Amino acid sequence: MKISVIGSQGQVGSELVSAALAKGWDVQSLDHTEVDVTDPQSLRTALGVFAPDYVVNTAAFHNVGECEKYPETAIEVNALGAKNVAETASDLGAVAVYFSTDYVFDGKIEFGDFYFPQDPTNPLNAYGVSKRDGEKVTLETSPSNLVVRISSVFGIKGNKSKGGNFVDKILARVSSGEDATVPGDNRMSPTYAVDAAQKTLALVESGNHGIWHANNHGSV
Repeated sequence: MKISVIGSQGQVGSELVSAALAKGWDVQSLDHTEVDVTDPQSLRTALGVFAPDYVVNTAAFHNVGECEKYPETAIEVNALGAKNVAETASDLGAVAVYFSTDYVFDGKIEFGDFYFPQDPTNPLNAYGVSKRDGEKVTLETSPSNLVVRISSVFGIKGNKSKGGNFVDKILARVSSGEDATVPGDNRMSPTYAVDAAQKTLALVESGNHGIWHANNHGSV
């Protein structure tokens, strides 16, 4: 099995690389300095020689606040970038795997209910719209492609674009004498990056396609 992981410097991307290597797969690890999803030629150059069986796209513009400020960039990376990856993968005879988010929904379900993959989407912000569009173009490019939705990802590595690990940030504030406050009106199902990576590889191994939810059970 040959698998290319785009966005390998991120939380899920780095765990995917580790998990695939542990399985003995032939892995191509690509960070943002090695490939640009908004540039089709960059993708063809990076992926062409390796000729993967699967191309996993974890690259994203996912700072929600920044997406509101720069919606064009959100679309360029999360939607058009997804299209470029899916089309390049198709040209190479590979399956594209796209990571998406709970933000494709509007959050208006009853407390305690769950969203299912077949539920209609209704994003309320630029980030959600861009990821919803990324899902569409990925699946329209090939019915063999896979969309994996996860939510509120956490891991030891932390999220660089959001300032690192949430727990470390809170502890740092407390240690410095600052008030440590967080919004209390959101309910979410956190996803451990290691679990997301392992679940995704299991879906790949089983030949699954379409939309899957891979967040952890429970909510906070």
